[in-house]
Amino acid sequence: MQVAHTGQPPLIEIPSVLARTLDALGPFNSPPHLAVAVSGGVDSLALALLAHQWASARGGAITALTVDHGLRPASRAEAEQVARQMHARGITHHILTPPMAQPSNNLQEAARLRRYDALATWCRNHRIWHCLLAHHAGDQRETVAHHLARGKTADGAAGMAAARNYRGIRFLRPLLTTEKEQLIALLREQEMEWVEDPSNTQPRFARARNRAALAKDPAHAAELSTLAQQEGNARATRDNALAEAAIHCVTLHPAGYAALNRTAWMALPPTVGSQLLADILTTVSGATHRPRAADTQRLCILLQASGEAPTLLRRTLHGCEIRQQHGMIRIAREPARVAAPVTLCGQGSLRWDQRFTIHYALPDRVEMVLAALATRAKKYHPPGNWPRATPALWQGDRCLMLPHQHLPKGILPATSAITIGFTPAKPLAAAPFWWLNHKE
Repeated sequence: MQVAHTGQPPLIEIPSVLARTLDALGPFNSPPHLAVAVSGGVDSLALALLAHQWASARGGAITALTVDHGLRPASRAEAEQVARQMHARGITHHILTPPMAQPSNNLQEAARLRRYDALATWCRNHRIWHCLLAHHAGDQRETVAHHLARGKTADGAAGMAAARNYRGIRFLRPLLTTEKEQLIALLREQEMEWVEDPSNTQPRFARARNRAALAKDPAHAAELSTLAQQEGNARATRDNALAEAAIHCVTLHPAGYAALNRTAWMALPPTVGSQLLADILTTVSGATHRPRAADTQRLCILLQASGEAPTLLRRTLHGCEIRQQHGMIRIAREPARVAAPVTLCGQGSLRWDQRFTIHYALPDRVEMVLAALATRAKKYHPPGNWPRATPALWQGDRCLMLPHQHLPKGILPATSAITIGFTPAKPLAAAPFWWLNHKE
C-alpha cells in the first residue's frame, strides 16, 4: 500500500463550506442518512469525515461504501483498510463486490459503470436515497479538458453536475469548488493515511495526461474552472428547454422504445431538435453518454429530408434502430446489440441490457428465459407492432409475457411474480444540470 503525505497547512473553513453546499443540495430526510462512496483516496476519505460531522450535527448518520472491483491484487487489502479507518471513527462501512463484467476496450469506463450500479443497488435496497461522491475542483477541470480535447460541446464544457439522478438514487458532488490541497490538509490534521491509486499517474489514461498538463499550466486551469461554471448555468437552461420539448414531442413506451412526432419535432429550434434526438437515442440504448454531435446532425438532416412520405426509412445509430414512416419516427433498441438471454429461477433481481430492472419470484423447479423477441421472432409473432428488441419471458417456444402486457389467468405459473421495469441509465427528462452557483 502506497501512502502519501504533504506539508500543506489545514484550512479550517472547509466544514462550513461543505455544510452550506449540502444544505443547498438538499432537502434530506430528517434525520439525514447519507451514503458516501469511499475509495481510500484522499478525496473520499476527507469527504467521509466532513459528511460524518455534518450528519452527526443534525442527529443523522452516514454509511461509507467501498466498491472493490478486484482489478488489482492490493484492492481488497485497501478496502479493508478503509473499513478499519471508518469503524475507528464510528462510521458504518460496507465493502461492495460487483460481479465481473464482460471484457471492455475502455477499462476505466466499464469500472465506473459497475461502481455506480453497485452503489445505486445498495442504496435502493437500504432505502438511502442520497450518495455523496468526492469529485473536487481539480477533477472538474480535468473533465472539462477531456471533453474539450474530444471536440468542444456546450454540455462537455459544463463538466460534472453537482447533483445527478441515477437508477433512483441522487448522487451528489459537494466538493466541486474545493481544491484537493484543502482536502490533503484536512487529512493531515486528522492524522489519517490515504492510498494513491496508481492509475492516477499512468499516462495511458487520458485523465492522467490532463492532470499532468494542468499542473504545469495554472492559468489554463483557472480558465477551465470559470468555463465550467458559466457553461454549467447555461446547461441548466438548455435542460429545461429539452424537457419541455420532450413533453410535447415524445412518447416513451415502458417496453423501452420511443415514438417521436415528426411535425412537432421539426418545429423545434435546430439545436434543441438535434439534442432531443440525441437524448432519445441515449435513453433507448441504455447508454450514459450522447452520440457524437456530428453523427446526430447527419441523422437529423436525413430525417428532415425524407419528408412525410409513406416509404419506410430505416437507419441505426448509437445502438438504436430508427424507423420513419407516415410522419412518425420510432426509435428502438438495435436487435443486434441486445444482451444475451438469461435464465430465471428461484427469486432475485437483475439488470438486463443496461435498460431493464427485473424482479422475479418463481416456484420450485420452474425456469423461464428472459430474451428479446428477435431471438425467437420466427416462432412467435406477438399482436401489434412490437420492436424486435422488446424483452420477453419464454418457456420453450412459448412467449409468456411482454412488458406491461395484460396477462390472462393461467399464463404464468401459480405463485409466481415477475416485474419488468424500463430503468435506463439516463432518463429522457431528468433533473436539470445542477451546478454550485456560489464560489467560496
